[in-house]
Amino acid sequence: PCCATAHDFMADSICYNITSEKYMTCEVTFCSDYKPENVYNRFYKNVVFVPEKVNYNGKEYTVTAVGNDAFSRSDLLLSVVLPNTIVSIGHGAFSSCPNFKSFTLPASVRVFDSWAFSLMPSLEYLAVEPGNELYDSREGCNAIIKTDSNVLVTGCRTTIIPDGVKVIAN
Repeated sequence: PCCATAHDFMADSICYNITSEKYMTCEVTFCSDYKPENVYNRFYKNVVFVPEKVNYNGKEYTVTAVGNDAFSRSDLLLSVVLPNTIVSIGHGAFSSCPNFKSFTLPASVRVFDSWAFSLMPSLEYLAVEPGNELYDSREGCNAIIKTDSNVLVTGCRTTIIPDGVKVIAN
């Protein structure tokens, strides 16, 4: 068996899939254009800034999601900065990045997969931007908590579980 992934276009070493031509939206996706020996070092910057909008074939698309495994297995990556146009972060989006250190969840995110940060031994800082109606990182806990249910969705090696947390997710 063979596993294949594809993307619609690439800009500044980030791969994208168009999610809606009608609404002119796209998502960051895993990029398989690299030789096998380079797939783990496909981001040549330690910090990647995802833009709010990206141009492709003369059209401007709003970046609204980080898809499954989009930044996974990136050995050099320390952090990814997302715009407030992102509403969804998929399964394994940042997983298996051995040197990844910090992440701030934008206020705009409505869907966040609890496995987005799996296998992240160096992750030491997690925060949620003020104004996010669904998630928080109360008391500087270095975790992402689903506000209405008090479920700690994801943590890191420096997480301090705050009072009020009822469940720790997978």
